[in-house]
Amino acid sequence: MGLSSSQETTVSNNHLSSYLDHYLSSDERSAVLIMGEWGSGKTHFIKSYLDGRDSAARKNDPLEGQSYLYASLNGVSNVSEISDQFFAQLNPLLSSTAARLIGAAGSSVLQGYSGVSLFGGGLSKISKELLSRTKNQILVFDDLERCELSAEEMMGYINHYIEHEKLKVILLAEEKKLSKKSSNYLEIKEKVVGKTIQFEPDISNLVVSIIESIPRNEMTDFYLDNCDGISSCLQKSEILNFRSLRSILMDFERVTSLLDKKVLRSKNALREILLYMIAVGLEYRANNITKEDILEMDRGFYFHSYRFMEQNGEGKEKTGIEKLFDKHENFDFRNPILPYAIIADILVRGQFDYEKLNSHLLVHPSVVEKKAVPIWRRLWSFYNLDRKEYEELVQETLSSFINKDIRFPGPLLLAAGSIIEIEEMGGNVTSPYQSVVKFFENYVRKLLEDGEFQYCDETFGIGGGTGFAGLAFRRAESDSFKAIYTLVRSANSDALRQRMSEFAQSYVDELLRNEDKYEVLHECDFANKKYGNIAFLQFIDPKVFAHSIVENEKADRRLLASLSKRYQNAQGHDTCSLHDEREWLLCFLDELLLIADAAKPPHQNMLKRQIISLFATISKCLGLSFLALHDET
Repeated sequence: MGLSSSQETTVSNNHLSSYLDHYLSSDERSAVLIMGEWGSGKTHFIKSYLDGRDSAARKNDPLEGQSYLYASLNGVSNVSEISDQFFAQLNPLLSSTAARLIGAAGSSVLQGYSGVSLFGGGLSKISKELLSRTKNQILVFDDLERCELSAEEMMGYINHYIEHEKLKVILLAEEKKLSKKSSNYLEIKEKVVGKTIQFEPDISNLVVSIIESIPRNEMTDFYLDNCDGISSCLQKSEILNFRSLRSILMDFERVTSLLDKKVLRSKNALREILLYMIAVGLEYRANNITKEDILEMDRGFYFHSYRFMEQNGEGKEKTGIEKLFDKHENFDFRNPILPYAIIADILVRGQFDYEKLNSHLLVHPSVVEKKAVPIWRRLWSFYNLDRKEYEELVQETLSSFINKDIRFPGPLLLAAGSIIEIEEMGGNVTSPYQSVVKFFENYVRKLLEDGEFQYCDETFGIGGGTGFAGLAFRRAESDSFKAIYTLVRSANSDALRQRMSEFAQSYVDELLRNEDKYEVLHECDFANKKYGNIAFLQFIDPKVFAHSIVENEKADRRLLASLSKRYQNAQGHDTCSLHDEREWLLCFLDELLLIADAAKPPHQNMLKRQIISLFATISKCLGLSFLALHDET
């Protein structure tokens, strides 16, 4: 048998199978309760065990049918719903509707057990005739803790099959939740359950089963090759929820379907992504951590790393995110393979910015060779370097600044934060003779003077300001970083003005002659030179622009409409800088009215109406009455 006669026992799967063999062949007139957390694989185990038993029986008798009936009590609020499940399985040739009708008829008398004593009452002749079909059957009742019936009603119904129908009954439940739901559960249980066994899943076998339950695809062999890593990650997490694991694997497949081919070729990177998603995903699905915990993981890990230095730190209950750090010490949570915002979006929303993810991964050390990783990216990962690698990095960093290789605001700020953190730890990257802030002041000024500072519209826009390329700015709360941030942001604005000044000239010289002149004014796509939310008209001579709109006393209606859309779209958007065009607009209005005054009727009146209509809209959008200002001057 392999089990003692104690009431509650913890056994391996092999011993559990041996005990069930004994129980099902004995005269035992009580149920077996197998305990385990929801999603731990209890259902998979019992179905695999019973199916294997049936397969062995068919070798002796090919006509032998299924020996067990299975019912999930999840959400069940009436005993007829349980009987419906059994009768539908006993009558597979009937339609689902007919099966339900038979089930309802057969179970109607069983409902008489609701609320009565555990061993009282009897069954009608019809019910007994229908229930006779279950002779020699094994009944499996799953998800007891999710049943909406009272403990007495549920266990009374189950006990009928044991005591009166002489059937073998196997119960699957998370018992601690049952005990919380019903104060008299344990008292009732004693009358029905003879043996309680704690289920201990065979993690490796269950992982393989879960992988094989997913329709075979290009990731299947990858999963099987990394089965040991998945099993180890589950073991460390102490969350043996295989339903959650299956969902995470499905999320992983969706992520990989959108990855760049270069990333897909790196099996090490894919393995890191998979295990990271499992570790964080299991904690999130178990409600141990929140979306905010994930987004603040870098900050949380920083403070967690110095927790040992806290006064009176002993005895404090660790947070869910701290427990995650402790469970998976081999993960670099400060330099994750997936950006915090990306994994949060995957787990919470089911959607993520795959372009940002690919941009992040294509410079990640796990994906590309060392020489292909930008210096600012390697600098951000200085925690992973040994002494020799660190010293080489310092020299390469200085060379990059000398050669002005770092010219965009995002990489500049990532480098600044990393250097500040290194120097706070006693290291030195820039120079022992000047502060980090002074170093960046000189560097940024030189980039601007040489016209080499590269404007970026994402670093400080909506959703920006806290990181770049999926990496959070280090030491973002320090005074030194805040000073450099302000400096770089100002330089970014200066670079934009320079760029817009150059573009304005090309707009007059080239674009005003073709169809692109309309979209440029009101659409927002910086990469494709559509500046609907960025001021540049102030760099154009208003007289030239006015004469481009009105030719031979006729206005270009599409250009007027595009101007109107430009300011309507900008209304209420804090990121728009079109207020810089206000003085230019007043001069532009003057030039248009001069052209209108010089025109002959009826064109003179038509032009004035069009001009007044345009500027009435612009005035409303920018909160400034240009027509009134014109009259005053």
